[in-house]
Amino acid sequence: MNVLFICKWNVGRSPIAEVLFNKYSKKNNATSSGTHAQKYAGVKLSEVSPYVINCMKEWKFDLSNHTQTPLTKEQVDQVNKIIVMTEKENLPDYLKHSNKVIFWDVEDRAGKDYKSHIKMRNQIDKLVKELINVVG
Repeated sequence: MNVLFICKWNVGRSPIAEVLFNKYSKKNNATSSGTHAQKYAGVKLSEVSPYVINCMKEWKFDLSNHTQTPLTKEQVDQVNKIIVMTEKENLPDYLKHSNKVIFWDVEDRAGKDYKSHIKMRNQIDKLVKELINVVG
């Protein structure tokens, strides 16, 4: 199964979910993108989200070279499940009513402190493990 994780900027929630899913799942694959990621397209995560870099390094993941991927219809067409961690109004029309979509209520931590990012990482970790239990 191919899974796509989506957040607004692809600088926090979705890259965290992607690496955790790929670490825990032995037979599935995940990618990530952002509905507004074109703002940071080609920019390394280390330049825009140091708290995400640091909280993932605590778990031995290095996301510093991750670059943002803007969401495309082609990505959506190529996956089986789409996990959305942004507000529905940020989604393009072709995705708003897709039967592939599952919404996760994970708050955007932009502008928040380091402890808030740790809490977000831990929440995503729990949700990813639950998802893997469902999809296999």
